[in-house]
Amino acid sequence: MRGLEAVQSVQSVLFRAGFPCPQPLLGPTVIRRGFAVAESLLGAGDFRDTHDRTCRQLIAEALAWHLELARAIGRPRALAGAWSMYATDRLWPAEAHAPIFDFDATADGAKWIDAIAARAKPLAAQPGEVLVGHSDWSGKHFRFADDRIAAVYDWDSLALNREAAIVGAMRPGAFV
Repeated sequence: MRGLEAVQSVQSVLFRAGFPCPQPLLGPTVIRRGFAVAESLLGAGDFRDTHDRTCRQLIAEALAWHLELARAIGRPRALAGAWSMYATDRLWPAEAHAPIFDFDATADGAKWIDAIAARAKPLAAQPGEVLVGHSDWSGKHFRFADDRIAAVYDWDSLALNREAAIVGAMRPGAFV
């Protein structure tokens, strides 16, 4: 619950600064064996092909703005527990985060990905400022209207990490 409270606190700061994220309306509330939150609906705009250069630029600019705002937020301890590939010797988690991924079945075809990750991991893990960052900054979490981002979703992905690791995880075209 503390993690969701921290997420909503950060999200409120971003919303008040004009960042295109939903406004938290109701903090974490116990529902049966879990928790729920309520936030404003940002339904304007549409999903786009984020491989498009304009979309990628907007996404990168939004990440820079998000991280700049995050510097003033501090480092909520409740966001420190998220899994990070930089806090372990492994390249990837022991188990996939979704059942659609089968690391064992695809290992042979993914060796090139592992090789790139093995080279990148030490670079992104170098010392640096730790701040609050959206750890799933991918195209599937954006809606666009005209030439702007109308909404950024999935704020429960907030975590504390180094800026290089947050930026290195950016995937503008993921799941478009």
